[in-house]
Amino acid sequence: MDRRFAFRPVKLRESPGEAAGPGRGWYHVHTVRADPPPEAPPLEQELFPVPDEKLALVLFDIGAYRARDLSTAALERLERVLAFFKERGQDVILRVTYDTAGQGMEREPDSLEQVLRHMQALGGAVGKSRECVFLLQGIFVGSWGEMHGSKFLASGVMTKLLDAWDQATGGGFYLAVRTPAQWREAAGRTACPDLPRRLALFNDGMFGSDTDLGTYAPGTRQAELNWQREAAAYVPNGGEALSAEEGPVDYQLAVQELAKARICYLNSAYQQEVLAHWRSQRVWGRSGGSGYDAIGKRLGYRFVVREAARAGDVLEITMENQGFGSLCFPARCCLTAVCQDGARWEQTLSQVDPCNWAGETQNKIYANFPELPAPAKLFFGVRLLDGRPIPLANQGMTPDCLVCIGSIKPV
Repeated sequence: MDRRFAFRPVKLRESPGEAAGPGRGWYHVHTVRADPPPEAPPLEQELFPVPDEKLALVLFDIGAYRARDLSTAALERLERVLAFFKERGQDVILRVTYDTAGQGMEREPDSLEQVLRHMQALGGAVGKSRECVFLLQGIFVGSWGEMHGSKFLASGVMTKLLDAWDQATGGGFYLAVRTPAQWREAAGRTACPDLPRRLALFNDGMFGSDTDLGTYAPGTRQAELNWQREAAAYVPNGGEALSAEEGPVDYQLAVQELAKARICYLNSAYQQEVLAHWRSQRVWGRSGGSGYDAIGKRLGYRFVVREAARAGDVLEITMENQGFGSLCFPARCCLTAVCQDGARWEQTLSQVDPCNWAGETQNKIYANFPELPAPAKLFFGVRLLDGRPIPLANQGMTPDCLVCIGSIKPV
């Protein structure tokens, strides 16, 4: 390239607000029975999309079918639920369960074969909604579907169910199990070669005790969190925060442990004692806000463009991921130049994968400068492969989520 051009970088500033991108953030739980009673309100009235939340957890209760196969109406009901959230632009975390009262052993089927038939039937409905189902939690069994208190969690049986659910849905989804021990067993026993890279963790007992209510074996909590930081860095982990007997955890400690666990999503309605405590704590510094706000900003990924510089004919961009976790949708980075006459030039940086930016890291991006005959402003952005832009935590972001990093001028 001709070196006779000048690059003038702009001063990049971080935005104090939340960058509300897909696949991360706070969520509410929507409990839906597969067999609603006759007096139940219309489905659209049962569901309540929450403004500003990009995720919704659907707890699909099939307990009425523990001893029989699912009806066509039940399958169509799940399809309608998923379509409801798709129309409203929310990605779904789906947990199918036989129990919503903490009585998993009594409410789940007597035979493994019945569970497998239910998985096979529901898999088709989930596969049809692939574009809006972000994550599959659990394998139907246990109290609240949380993979504890079940007769189907013995060695080998759990992985058989996990493989069956993966196959029934057509593969490719993230699947979450409850504990690191279950994760390691599944990763070591699965018949699906690529399942370990899609295995995530969901923990609905965070901070509730020294073991997170049985998520970890006694005395192993910190070791398991350190393991999770490395082994599960690029998958969507999440759950619920609970208060321990001695009271709710302060947000400063919560931030440290959420970062180790690579948490991408948290329940915004439960447990209120913890959430209210975080809201009452102040965060000092340039961004300010509450402890709740500080945690919310860092759920999943939080991309900030820190610097753009010229090194010969190469553009060097420094990108920081301040989040606890990573981007878990396929995505690409792009450069866009806008000339003074409005003409646009765009380059996809195919060699850069933003899904490889782990939480709490800085990453360098290198690209050739565009060959333009006229002065232009240069912008940087991240887009999912389905076209959705990823908001960046920079001031001055354009409506299509681009950040101006400098200007180019022929000389």
